[in-house]
Amino acid sequence: MSVVLFVLSVTTKNISYLSEKKIMAQKNIHKTKTRVHPAVYRYLENTFPKRQGAYDFRKHFYYNLISSGLSRKRVSVPSMLSKQYENLREVEIIITSWDYNHYGEHISPVYQVSLSKYLYKQLLYHACYYVLMAHIFGMMPRDTAIKQYLLENLFDDGELNYPALRKHYQRHWMETEKVFKEDLANFNNKTSD
Repeated sequence: MSVVLFVLSVTTKNISYLSEKKIMAQKNIHKTKTRVHPAVYRYLENTFPKRQGAYDFRKHFYYNLISSGLSRKRVSVPSMLSKQYENLREVEIIITSWDYNHYGEHISPVYQVSLSKYLYKQLLYHACYYVLMAHIFGMMPRDTAIKQYLLENLFDDGELNYPALRKHYQRHWMETEKVFKEDLANFNNKTSD
């Protein structure tokens, strides 16, 4: 009987020690909230893992952008962001305790909109790069590659739709595609000589 009680007390001490350690580790983690475009929300959901209900960018270069926008208190500056800001979706982001103690945990609405715009541009870059590679190396038609990208990443029409992505690709990536094909043809000609 005493052996069983000893084992139970040891295991409960280990469990309490582990839970204490877990709580101490959680104390070093702080969260901040920011608002992003619905397409960026889907991009973050598909690309980055969540930890305790928040996205962890601490090992990604996006974290530098986020930490540079942190401030101590909420600043209510009148601006023309009301309509843009209402359409954005809220996400939680993990910040380090050092940044929390030195800079704060709030991100101003103006900075949130600019951060969302930057992440939206990054999303479009990744999408167009995927379409370019699928078209050139995968011999897939552009329209099929665009549709496949949208389906693979589960974008709704309200987030990122086919006409918008196709239009962006045609405006900004057709010249890049042409140059890439020429460079690839020149490389193949030089290696065959």
